[in-house]
Amino acid sequence: MKLDVETYIKALENEYYLDVYFSRQRSLKIMCFRAETFPGYIKYYIKYFVLIMLIPLSPFFSRVSFPGILKGDVYFTCSDKSKKMFSKIDSNNIFGIVDRGYKLDFNFSDFSDFLILSIAFIKRFKFSFWFYPEMMLIPEMIKVNRALVAADINELYITNQYDRWAYFLTNLKLGCKVNLHQHGLVSHEYQPRNKISAVQSLLCYDEDQLRIFKKHIVENVTVVTIRAPFIFLHPDLGGSAVLLCCTSNNEYFHLENEIFNFLFDEERVVVAVKPHPNNNSRYSGFNNKFIGDSFPRVRVVIHFNSTLEVEYKNSDPNVLTINAAKTPINDIVDSVLRVTK
Repeated sequence: MKLDVETYIKALENEYYLDVYFSRQRSLKIMCFRAETFPGYIKYYIKYFVLIMLIPLSPFFSRVSFPGILKGDVYFTCSDKSKKMFSKIDSNNIFGIVDRGYKLDFNFSDFSDFLILSIAFIKRFKFSFWFYPEMMLIPEMIKVNRALVAADINELYITNQYDRWAYFLTNLKLGCKVNLHQHGLVSHEYQPRNKISAVQSLLCYDEDQLRIFKKHIVENVTVVTIRAPFIFLHPDLGGSAVLLCCTSNNEYFHLENEIFNFLFDEERVVVAVKPHPNNNSRYSGFNNKFIGDSFPRVRVVIHFNSTLEVEYKNSDPNVLTINAAKTPINDIVDSVLRVTK
């Protein structure tokens, strides 16, 4: 396998500027690796030094899973949402980060490529030491690259939009068509440093989202399909039910607790909590109110800049959605009490 160092580095640049964006959004005093889940300065520094020490071991372990030799139309997944989007696909055609556990997976060729890419990484990011934990993710990119080179693929389907995988999988010279299915809202506020060069098809939510894709994310699209996102609403929790959709952003954790406590004390309100899959452990106090893989029919959905707002409105025109990231807590509670029975 010929190592395309430039594609790897540009893919990692997209992750770098995502971290810069989120660090600034949260007004952090430092640039921070994975700033959207920033746990506080002391915990962050502890986590940072642990990750730095684990970098030399990263080629020996992997989260990436393959069903065997990839053939025909294949689907890349790296999140719970992408797994649900491809849930009707034969599992033999799905690869990627299917589960979050690490397993022993070592190859001498991968280790050699890791050393080459690590040197290129340090040359590119130099004194941005805060970003160095990203080097731990290089080995799984190598394994995906190697598997795709050995595969016999007609078309590749992905859901990534901004991150390293979006650029990486669309810019590797694989000789197959790449199709992108939108999995979350995109906005004018953030533009990736390196755009996706081309996709065969783009499935997106609406014309406004399409304009953002064409302006900021993808250089060339052959076929565009507009399809509003829907979700199957079940079970029905009744006209006094509220769904609190939590976020992976630790900045909102205190506000989520406040909202939950306010509504939980209201006897006539039924509260259900949908934790973000990337941050389940933070919500142990809500356990008895958890909603797992389902999306219940409720009267009110409280969210934090979530795509679920669009999905719920498309699926139930009568639902009230409240963006708690932009609404004072007193107004949230007043709105809930006004519309619940």
